[in-house]
Amino acid sequence: MSCMKLGSKADVFQLEGQSWVCTTGLPSDVRVEVGETSFHLHKFSLLSRSKLLEGIICDQAKCVLSLHDLSGGAGSFLFVAKFCYGVKFELTATNAVSQRCAVEHLQMTEDYGECNLTSQTTAFLEQVLSRWEGGCWPHQSPVWSGIHSASEPCSPARDRWHDDVVVLNLPHFKRLIGVVA
Repeated sequence: MSCMKLGSKADVFQLEGQSWVCTTGLPSDVRVEVGETSFHLHKFSLLSRSKLLEGIICDQAKCVLSLHDLSGGAGSFLFVAKFCYGVKFELTATNAVSQRCAVEHLQMTEDYGECNLTSQTTAFLEQVLSRWEGGCWPHQSPVWSGIHSASEPCSPARDRWHDDVVVLNLPHFKRLIGVVA
């Protein structure tokens, strides 16, 4: 399965009940709520990477943001937070699609930092999709259609896409198929 390693710092996040706390030693000045989970973070780390967060982070000493509609929920936001703090994590077939949707929503483009998460997730997905070239595309596979319609049979060795997409949940799988179909 493909993966892309990002970040270089040790993990600075600690789970305390339903809250992720950044343990850098500085008191947090923003709380981000995603579903039932809270993230106690620092404004600068977030607003320097996201147009959406820059637009809604308030100038008060302490502020609370609600991102309950974020694709991928708290799990995706944890990856976003790790990226903003330079913490090590991996993009994989398991998390890349939900991450790409989350960073699109948060507007984490190159305008907000070189090699921002939008470009990283796009590069990863392009790498995965390029591996499928010359192999069997999902819609040509017996697994996909139930009937093989390609002129030559798909051998298991050529089904490289399978390892990458088999771990996706149904909504993310449908989104991916919508893009490549």
